[in-house]
Amino acid sequence: MELPFFSAKKEPGKSYVALKISLKNLTVALWQIADGKVSVGKMQTTDLSDIKDLLPAADKAISEVTAGLIPEPKEILFGLPADWVSEGKIIEPYTGDLKKLCQELDFSPLGFVTIPEAIINYLKEAESAPLTAILVGMESGKLFVTVIRAGNNLGTQVVETFENENPNESLEKALKQFHGAEILPSRILIYDGRIDLEKLREQILTFPWTQKLPFLHFPKVEILDTESVAKAVAIAGGTELGGKMADENAENVSAADLGFVKDQDVAVKIKLPQFTFPKIPKINFLVPLLTVCSLFLVSFIAFFVYINFFTAAKITLYVSPKILEKDQEVVVVTSGEMTGKEAKILGEIIEVDENGSKRTVTTGKRLVGTKAKGAVTFYTPTIGKTFPAGMILIGPNNLRFGLDNEVTIASGSAALWATSPGNITALGIGESYNLGSGSLLALADYSPSSYQAKNDSPFSGGTSRQAQVVVTGDQDRLLATLSAELTSKSIDDLRAKLSSGQNLLDKAVNSTIIKKQFDRSVDEEADSVGLNLTMHFVGVIVNQNKLIELFGRLSVENIPSGYDFNPAQASAEVVKTTINKNGEVSLATHFKTKLLPRMDNTAIIKTLSGKNFAAAKNYLTSISGVTDSAFYISPKIFGRFQIIPRNPKNISLDIVAQ
Repeated sequence: MELPFFSAKKEPGKSYVALKISLKNLTVALWQIADGKVSVGKMQTTDLSDIKDLLPAADKAISEVTAGLIPEPKEILFGLPADWVSEGKIIEPYTGDLKKLCQELDFSPLGFVTIPEAIINYLKEAESAPLTAILVGMESGKLFVTVIRAGNNLGTQVVETFENENPNESLEKALKQFHGAEILPSRILIYDGRIDLEKLREQILTFPWTQKLPFLHFPKVEILDTESVAKAVAIAGGTELGGKMADENAENVSAADLGFVKDQDVAVKIKLPQFTFPKIPKINFLVPLLTVCSLFLVSFIAFFVYINFFTAAKITLYVSPKILEKDQEVVVVTSGEMTGKEAKILGEIIEVDENGSKRTVTTGKRLVGTKAKGAVTFYTPTIGKTFPAGMILIGPNNLRFGLDNEVTIASGSAALWATSPGNITALGIGESYNLGSGSLLALADYSPSSYQAKNDSPFSGGTSRQAQVVVTGDQDRLLATLSAELTSKSIDDLRAKLSSGQNLLDKAVNSTIIKKQFDRSVDEEADSVGLNLTMHFVGVIVNQNKLIELFGRLSVENIPSGYDFNPAQASAEVVKTTINKNGEVSLATHFKTKLLPRMDNTAIIKTLSGKNFAAAKNYLTSISGVTDSAFYISPKIFGRFQIIPRNPKNISLDIVAQ
């Protein structure tokens, strides 16, 4: 994560202000560094109707947060939307807005971080693992989508949204622009904005993501509130000042690079403490004079001994690492000793069943009703005739009817037609089939001159209406929503079964539908449809440290001379999980590590003991691979003397990749 800072001078216990800005609100957070840890205190969120109101809104919020604080913080860190920054610099007109804010409120800018970068850093610290997720922020007609895999930021896409547009369509559009992501993270984090994030979460859960995009399984959706985002901004700044996440380009970033003018826009003045020694009165007696001199000498010796032998120094070396990455197929086994170059790791399979029910309204429409019925009299001239059941009769307006029963007409005479009664039923629904009396009906496939039918009484019973029915989309939507809920619950229930040191591989959780029962069928008339669903979930448990240990064993031949594999710098991401019929689990794993130059810590500490900061820094920069260094003396009051203690036991050395 790149954090361009104007001045990164760490002062433990000093208070700073973090200002997180979005298009509709801003949040001020008070933070400081104590004992190497970043602590975030009071926060205040204020609405921001227009960027022109940034100055008064920030002034009000900062005043409320810093009220009663002595001394007041004078340095500020900005958390900015992703589209405010281009190529590492704040773009216009926002540079001018921030410059004016610093001038009017008498603040010196520490630097800035984009909100997605801050969240990535925050979750890495909070979860003690590199983040793999999709960050989604929505406000003021824009959707900000950032994809992170194993802590690597694959970029941010900004897409325009419209008032009536489904946010899922915009999110789908943004995710399709990440062409390099063959498999998308199955974790979505939505943050900030003035919209209803809970409603947005429900909308995202209704979309068929696994059918539209390359997700291994339906994504889990979580919410980050605005105060959590502000806290992330503060922690990002704190980790930078604390030296834990130094950026490779931090040395080359100046105030001018960010649009500020040195000695005009940023006025950082450091006032050194002045000491006034008390006047020693004239003493006429030798003994008191010798006493004072002795006390002064003893005090000086005591001070010298204490600062050289009883203070403690923490020294951080920033080194230039080499990156080593490896894609490895790893087999999870349940027994045996993991040694050598076998790509195997001890693991365990756990299972859980989840059951749930849910209903949703139906969206289909269909015309339903009843069929008209009636009696007719058949007519024929001279010969007898039998008409089979099911024969078609055609009435006015081409309305069609079916004969309910077989009808036989006896032979007639030359003067009269022979007749016989029969019953018919309409072939369609609706009131139009309710024929009035005296209607003539033709017999299909027969000439009207030979055979006819007529109703002496009106037909009745024909009705029609629009009804709400179940469609396939109703069932599909219900299944997707309930599956997502059960999947989320299964992750919690599986994690509840873990022992200390075990990690559940979220991407290794496979699901199978055991029972799926809808209480209404497709095309059935109903206002709602319900689903009872039972799913079986299989999870894989491995120890993350064991994965990294395996990576170290497999990478021995790929480590350059003079470099060491440090497990603390390594990460392991399970990209895909396959469970064979025999129950064997295969993990498609991506390993990545920063290889640090080999250092003789004992010799370095011995050389540094008793040196002042300037001499120590000159020595450290002469060591191959070292790019920078930082010093911290405890108790901190003795840090102003900038002397490293002479006792090597009081010196600790940290190696940090830059």
